[in-house]
Amino acid sequence: MKISIVTPVYNVQDYLDRCLNSMLSQSYRNLEIILVDDGSTDRSLDICRRFEAKDPRIRLIVQKNSGVSSARNAGLKAVTGDYIFFLDADDWIERDYIRRCVDALMLRRVDLLFTPYIREYKSNPIHNDLFKQCDMSFDKAKVSNFLLRRFFGEIEHELMHPAKTDDFSAVWGKFYRADICKKISFVDTKIIGNEDAWFNINFISNANSAKYFGSVYYHYYKENKTSFITVYDANKFEGWKNLYKLMDEYIHDNDLGNDYKQALNNRKITDLMDLARNVASSNMRCLVKIKKMKMILNDEMYDESFKAFDFSFLNLPWRFFFKLCQHKHSLVVLIILKLAEPLKKILK
Repeated sequence: MKISIVTPVYNVQDYLDRCLNSMLSQSYRNLEIILVDDGSTDRSLDICRRFEAKDPRIRLIVQKNSGVSSARNAGLKAVTGDYIFFLDADDWIERDYIRRCVDALMLRRVDLLFTPYIREYKSNPIHNDLFKQCDMSFDKAKVSNFLLRRFFGEIEHELMHPAKTDDFSAVWGKFYRADICKKISFVDTKIIGNEDAWFNINFISNANSAKYFGSVYYHYYKENKTSFITVYDANKFEGWKNLYKLMDEYIHDNDLGNDYKQALNNRKITDLMDLARNVASSNMRCLVKIKKMKMILNDEMYDESFKAFDFSFLNLPWRFFFKLCQHKHSLVVLIILKLAEPLKKILK
């Protein structure tokens, strides 16, 4: 079984060696490693070329800067493996990670295998288990009725931890059956707010089986100061709205039930935390931040969404936060997020 690893690379010179060494040191050797340099302006491309020269399993694609979606699409076109695995260039995997996942796939060749991950901080790494059970299998019915719905959002008791809404959305930490995966493309991040979630929705729509393999962990690095999550994204809000529109059309076109509609409505609310953090953590002047926050909270979409949102499943701090959002207290929302930023490691 050949595993194709796709890694977009853009200005990650401080982390790339660790990532690439974690691939080359894998105990499972039947790998194809596709590196896509997306117009790096630091030493990343030189590092990629150095590694390509010393291991024939590495293939390097170089393109002008076009964004992570374009880089992943370029990688998808190049892969020849049985399963596709996305690994971000500032993350890493342990030596036996792929071997153990392949062993699980050899027992049952599911369309999708996904694992938990560790949020890696300089101190106090946090294990993020997606389920209480260590291993779970999903047949066609469970894929359609549970996994697919989770990519739209959370419902009822799942809202106890609203910061975990997108724990399922990332494409890293997942093994996709290649013949399905190669039929799907990533949408440009400038157009859609969460390209990973939409990619997964389209993949799961064509999948008949899945497995959660909770016995290994993907290492998700949270201290990359050049990462997009630490930089204000002016397209983020409109991108999220475009995603919601696509999700809404999908629910309508596929005649999905009320659980999907409620999940999407809940996502619109819980995503406010991410949108607000994007504003609060930026280097904009205070008055500009308040103006941006007001613009978001005054969007008519939220008036309808809050009417249908059930606060009873939230614990008290989250209920307080989203009530402030509902009543459009922009300044207070920003102050709370600023004060809570040091606690972000434990908010989940």
